[in-house]
Amino acid sequence: MPSKPRNRVGEIYGRLTVVRASERRTKSGNAYWWCRCSCGKEREVPGDKLSTNTARKKPVITACLSCSKELQVEGVCAKNDREERQRREEAKRQRDALQGHVPDRWLRLPLTDAHARELGQVLFFRGTSCLRGHLAPYRINGGCLACSGQTPSAHSVRSQTVQTQLKGGNEKNQDAQLVRKSEPGLIKDLTHARPLAIKPARVQKTMTRFVLRNGEVFESERDPSDFDTFCYGKNEQEQTCHLLSFQSEIAFLMVLGDDLNLRYEPVQTKG
Repeated sequence: MPSKPRNRVGEIYGRLTVVRASERRTKSGNAYWWCRCSCGKEREVPGDKLSTNTARKKPVITACLSCSKELQVEGVCAKNDREERQRREEAKRQRDALQGHVPDRWLRLPLTDAHARELGQVLFFRGTSCLRGHLAPYRINGGCLACSGQTPSAHSVRSQTVQTQLKGGNEKNQDAQLVRKSEPGLIKDLTHARPLAIKPARVQKTMTRFVLRNGEVFESERDPSDFDTFCYGKNEQEQTCHLLSFQSEIAFLMVLGDDLNLRYEPVQTKG
């Protein structure tokens, strides 16, 4: 026979106040208690769920059903607000470190997608790179602008500038180092001579597998970064790219038709 439970009448647990005992018992023998919420509704709660110890891992009940749902929604909203503040602070730190390396108009964009929605804008800049390594603004529900080909990446622009500077320096060094021997024992510097033009080796074009949303697969030499795609593979020579939107499929099929010398004509349906 189970032991008599401790009298909990008058005790307060969160928004609940124990008013009377119940005749129900749990499978483990714990008694149920009728509790009145601060909103006036009553709820039957098992005794092992009534506790003021917030450090315990076992869940506790502190309100009626309707108030519990409201508290749950408030907790989710508070969590989302806290995470959004953290994202904006992190984006601000990232953008401060990019001062002078990216266009100023990027730094005037909203920090996150939620911030852009609040301001009624469609673009935002977090100061972080996408999965392909592009550093560019994002469009709400549209991805990186550099991946879609709408704007160049800050990394690519910077690297092209550095490569141009290095290339110019190498040409100057080669011009200064070129010498011609006109007479035995006499060497003249050819500081204004240009290096011989070397024909670059033919680069083998890579074929990429493009997958439409209906599962059809096409192979093309087109650059996947020109379309809205998700690519995977071991390397650039062996990669598969999925077209993610209807617009990207239309754009890909149009350029594929140009490559294959095809012409698209509207199909008339029989009415």
